[in-house]
Amino acid sequence: MAAGSSNRMGCNKLSLPFEGSFLGSKALITALQSKLDTIFVITTPEDPMDWIAPSLFFNPVFKGKWTRIVSEKSFEGQAESLKSGLKEAENYLSEAAIVLLADQPFITTEMINNLILKYKECSLVETKLHYITSSNNGMFMPPLLLTSHIFSDIIKLNGDHGARYLIRDKDRYNGLSIDYTETNFFYDIDTPNDYDEITKNK
Repeated sequence: MAAGSSNRMGCNKLSLPFEGSFLGSKALITALQSKLDTIFVITTPEDPMDWIAPSLFFNPVFKGKWTRIVSEKSFEGQAESLKSGLKEAENYLSEAAIVLLADQPFITTEMINNLILKYKECSLVETKLHYITSSNNGMFMPPLLLTSHIFSDIIKLNGDHGARYLIRDKDRYNGLSIDYTETNFFYDIDTPNDYDEITKNK
């Protein structure tokens, strides 16, 4: 998910320098190094894609593993970006999709792979699972795995309602969580202060 407006940052935060590349590239590289089959990069129509490291366009190992998806209505809220990705996942006949945020540079490949492994374990039993989420201190956080059983309900969402809006309904949706004690994993970069915090010791 890379279709945010960066209003609080005052510039395109994904293009900010970070660890020898760009902030937005960090999460994408992490996804590419995971066990995900295909990665959809959800952007606004006007995104110049200058935050993606050149090697991700030309390296044959990565080049065919990710695809840009333009969310034409991303300005209406995060639900539109999420819906754009899930509609594409439906076109691929995906059993499940993992939601990642481009402004979370500290998510690890292990966290992504843990969701995939847990999903595969659950698929061996006859349980209709809607989601598997990461969590910190009991709070649901991306990365989040959504199964195809919930795609259609999420695609009906509007505005700034994300998947978390639905999965709070525990009577309707069946899910699991993987808890992490390390809060820094989930740090997202929204403001200049956030960015200063993660780069001041670099």
